[in-house]
Amino acid sequence: MAKKPTDKTTKKAAKAPTKEIKEPKVIRPKVSGKTNADESVPFTDETVQSAQRLPMMIHAQYVKDVSFENPNAPFTLLLSSGRPEIDVNFSMDARKMDMSKMGAAGEGIDNLYEVVLSTTIRAEKQGKAAFIIEIEYGMSVSLNDIPEERHHSLLLIEMPKYMFPYVRQLVAELSGQGGYSPLMLTPVNFSKFYMDRFGKEAVPSEERAKA
Repeated sequence: MAKKPTDKTTKKAAKAPTKEIKEPKVIRPKVSGKTNADESVPFTDETVQSAQRLPMMIHAQYVKDVSFENPNAPFTLLLSSGRPEIDVNFSMDARKMDMSKMGAAGEGIDNLYEVVLSTTIRAEKQGKAAFIIEIEYGMSVSLNDIPEERHHSLLLIEMPKYMFPYVRQLVAELSGQGGYSPLMLTPVNFSKFYMDRFGKEAVPSEERAKA
């Protein structure tokens, strides 16, 4: 016959301390450099769906190059006071791919482009470099039944919108694995970025209305 727990045992169990689990803090910096922090817009599923509705086909998306530097660890990890100063730069590039190099695999694919979203992030703590992240994220896409004059703006506006969440996830994982709070990038208005760089005349009127 099993013994009933004594009052002493019961009281001990009741007084056992419980640890509160706290969620990790995340860093949400403003984007600077080649982008405009004040022109950021919320990123939603509608952004991805808009790219999927366009008459284009995404053949592949991939990490083309990535590097993470933690030059002053563990010193910068031990500096608990203050948030790091973050500088983020984006650049986009699109080039038409030479289908002759693909042989039979390239047959039937027209207007194939590679688009690369490059991201460079520098973080400092008390004047010392905390970490440096460099990412090149690529995507190969073919544009079907789209006038050639629209290719440039579609490739450098819609494709970066589509790639941004994947870059954002990589940045959060790399900074977290480096011992810092995960860095959550502020969404970017790539339409505004494009117009600032190339001028409104480079964007078709229907796309300017969406910006």
